[in-house]
Amino acid sequence: MQYATPGRRLLALLIDTLLLLFLLRLFHFLPLLLDPPLILARGGDIPAPAALPWPALLLAAMLLSALLWNCCAGTPGKLLAGIQVIAVRSGTAPGLAQGLVRFAGYGLSLLPAALGFFWILRDPRRQGFHDKLSRTLVIEDDESGKSLAQLLREAA
Repeated sequence: MQYATPGRRLLALLIDTLLLLFLLRLFHFLPLLLDPPLILARGGDIPAPAALPWPALLLAAMLLSALLWNCCAGTPGKLLAGIQVIAVRSGTAPGLAQGLVRFAGYGLSLLPAALGFFWILRDPRRQGFHDKLSRTLVIEDDESGKSLAQLLREAA
């Protein structure tokens, strides 16, 4: 098992952030997609999106991340970067409660001065404070080193 490098983790974060920004922007144009004649009747003026309170956005991101870690062992960014989140004890995708604790642990990792994230650079298992709190690891998902028999077993 090879622990994910800080570079891959950062790449995953960037991909997830860009994807989230894209989805939020898409909601801005949702009225146009749902009712083009209404928008055209207004002279092409697209109404401003209703501002969602940041706690609602944070809660939605927390639930979505926990669900994705639970079902897929990673967010789209992590999966595209070739890394995944696993539970320390089982070696499988973390449970939903474990994912919620992991996301909530991001707040702890930010204090003070993002020390919990920089801890990844020093820790032998490359765990941040949020990983230690939730008992998770971020590993590289490199299937190139697996034998054909292992790949066939996993596919079955």
